[in-house]
Amino acid sequence: IDDPFSGEPLEITVDDTVLANGIFATLYDTFAARAVPLAIHRAGEGELAAAADLLSLAGGFHKPRAQDEDEYFSLIDAEGAHWSPECAEEVAGSSLDEAVDAAQADNPIDQALLGDVEYVFSACRVWAVEAAPAATQDPIRSDVRTLIVAGQFDPITPPGWGERAADDLTSAQLVIVPFAGHGSTYERCPESLMMAFLDNPDQGVDTACLGELEARFRLP
Repeated sequence: IDDPFSGEPLEITVDDTVLANGIFATLYDTFAARAVPLAIHRAGEGELAAAADLLSLAGGFHKPRAQDEDEYFSLIDAEGAHWSPECAEEVAGSSLDEAVDAAQADNPIDQALLGDVEYVFSACRVWAVEAAPAATQDPIRSDVRTLIVAGQFDPITPPGWGERAADDLTSAQLVIVPFAGHGSTYERCPESLMMAFLDNPDQGVDTACLGELEARFRLP
């Protein structure tokens, strides 16, 4: 593939881990996620360069938000802001053994992503921040009016997490946006639902427009 900064050819080895991570990262972006089925098809046909090019991160080489290398490094300067809560809250409240047990042995995506999970735990051993108070692992219980919005294909905060949160938020309304990734409120319909809720939190939002959303996948 072409290096996104220099334009020079860049050779990478697309194995199951690179492909799985590319799919995972691409699903963050609702619009880029439309290319995932085509990328899988290309990979299945042996066209790995085409598959890597379709995936927005392609194993970490594509940086679509950055216009040049200097801007890219400015975007990742906040590594500490990422690892401090990640290590203190999520990693401290779990264990690598639990992650391995949760991964389905017959699911190749689960197995491919386990390498990243192992990396997170090893990074946190280096970062060595204190664990957050145990109360941070407790569910939030409240009767405050709440709108929970989740993208159907969100890889990092999937709809199931919204369902679990709603269990303890007695005045919550859960909205699952069809075909959306992590950025689930970018299109007009879910954005309008969010604004309607902010205008009148005491009235449930009308989700009829969600039924008009269509899967607009990229085709060969």
